[in-house]
Amino acid sequence: MNLSIAPSIIAAEISNIDNIIKKINESQADVIHIDIMDGHFVPNIAIGFDIVNFLLKYSIKPLEVHLMVTNPNDYVDKLEKLKIKNMIVHYEAIINDFSILEKIKKTNMKVGIALNPNTAISVLLKNNIIQYIDIVLIMSVYPGFSGQKFITKTSYDKLYELNKIKKKYNFKIEIDGGINMTNIDYLIQYNPDILVIGKSIFHKYDQIISKINYFKNIM
Repeated sequence: MNLSIAPSIIAAEISNIDNIIKKINESQADVIHIDIMDGHFVPNIAIGFDIVNFLLKYSIKPLEVHLMVTNPNDYVDKLEKLKIKNMIVHYEAIINDFSILEKIKKTNMKVGIALNPNTAISVLLKNNIIQYIDIVLIMSVYPGFSGQKFITKTSYDKLYELNKIKKKYNFKIEIDGGINMTNIDYLIQYNPDILVIGKSIFHKYDQIISKINYFKNIM
């Protein structure tokens, strides 16, 4: 199993971002996960494009952007120009118009779709949007704030369901929220491809590299 680790930069100390990026560069992290929130789709605002541009300049790791916004269509062209690797939009934000998935698919970015804890896996098949998706991101917390507790049952149930349909469709399984040293051993039994981890990596500055590498090599 080739497990990818995506440190969630929202959990990092932004005032020390230059040194933190150096540590991520030295680690075995695969991609940097960036949450962009508009204060409407979720009750919070996080990470502006000034931070995205900084990361693009100094990170040797590719970037993925997780849009927790009401109008993700507004971001496609801008993110494509910035050469973002993965663009993840919320199913709940595009429920009335799935055309954005086809639009992203025509770019060089990978198409990701995030599902809130109360959104069923079946919507991906029911609405025939699975054909466009490169990454399914399971939210194991309710989006908007870092440091929440992992929602156990629905998260594991969804991972189980995704592994069944993954045999037919070509996508990666990503999970975001509340992943830590306590639940990681059980979690990886459900075969996720990408782990988004925030607080557990950035809690102690001097352990950033060792924590990333620990999760990377957990298998």
